[in-house]
Amino acid sequence: MSDSSGPGVIDLTKGALVQSGRAAWAMTPIVVAIFAGFALLALWRAALTDGAPGTTDAAAGVLMSLVFIIASSGLTALLAVVVHRYVLLREVAGFADLPRLAPVVLEFAAVTLIVQLIGALAVLAFVPISLTLGSGAVTVTIAMAAIIFAAYVGLRVCLVFPAIAVQTPGRSLRSAFRASKGVVLRLFLAALLSALAIVAVAALVAVVLFQAPVLAVIVGAAFDMAIIATSVAIASQVYAWRVENPQIHSS
Repeated sequence: MSDSSGPGVIDLTKGALVQSGRAAWAMTPIVVAIFAGFALLALWRAALTDGAPGTTDAAAGVLMSLVFIIASSGLTALLAVVVHRYVLLREVAGFADLPRLAPVVLEFAAVTLIVQLIGALAVLAFVPISLTLGSGAVTVTIAMAAIIFAAYVGLRVCLVFPAIAVQTPGRSLRSAFRASKGVVLRLFLAALLSALAIVAVAALVAVVLFQAPVLAVIVGAAFDMAIIATSVAIASQVYAWRVENPQIHSS
């Protein structure tokens, strides 16, 4: 990816689908273990959702939600780190690598939380405006604008994550913000196309598994992982191109 114009949307999408598939094949044991974790969380969430209302008190509900968020964030960070490192370093991670990768995964998860908080604060900043105006249509418009802005901020700093995964010196949200200049739309469209492709396949599978809800939940977790992995591979490709062409965003 040495072209000064950078990889196109279609190239990014195809590359992400291929690279994430290769990563899953090369690291089957650890990917299967991560999938098992996601599947258990999905089944747990489904059981809680289908449970009778009022069977758990508020404190227990908050605790379970916190446990779910922490576990889900940890699994997502681990999946993202191993896929990033496969795409960028061709590193095939296994269980023996987990102690070495643990600090990287923790940093990844912590920065993810920071970015999510920034996005949430960006959305909340629009709340007083919508409450003041009071109009339903205006409120919806403002809410959409807030969500778009939060997504834009997330895309602008997303290149910090491959930098974290490969432990690039000097990595920061500010440098990631600069590095993403001019590629935000490509990142978004490539992620959207890859997600649509995966969702289309998931919809077909859902029709087949309509009479097997438990199996559908488990397979759904696999498709969720696929969307995460392809998004990670997209960011990795753009990051690699930026590393190869530092002069493009040096100003």
